[in-house]
Amino acid sequence: MIYEVSAVLITENAIEFRRILKDGTLRQENPDGREICESMMRARFQDSGRVHWTQTSFSAEPLKYEIESVYQYYFEDIQLSAVDGHISFHGPMFMDHLLVLELQELGQLPRFDEGEPRP
Repeated sequence: MIYEVSAVLITENAIEFRRILKDGTLRQENPDGREICESMMRARFQDSGRVHWTQTSFSAEPLKYEIESVYQYYFEDIQLSAVDGHISFHGPMFMDHLLVLELQELGQLPRFDEGEPRP
């Protein structure tokens, strides 16, 4: 079954999350590491601060493994709803958002406060 997922990123853990997504660590986890990685590639970051994506889950309790093993460390306020198929959300790609956060942490991009206009 496919689920629409909406959650708030725990910003303090964003760089670690990007690292395990990019270096293959998460993709190698069984049973659902590959699906988690593919879902994050589809995910979009919204102006509201929420991340939206769709994900396939075959467990009786939707995304139970994914939430307990991965998502609870990187997201809060995780909301699920069953949908008929994958949805293309609008907004910046979530992986790009994670890259921006990492570059800001490294001092290679300026940080902006919420509500502050961006050049």
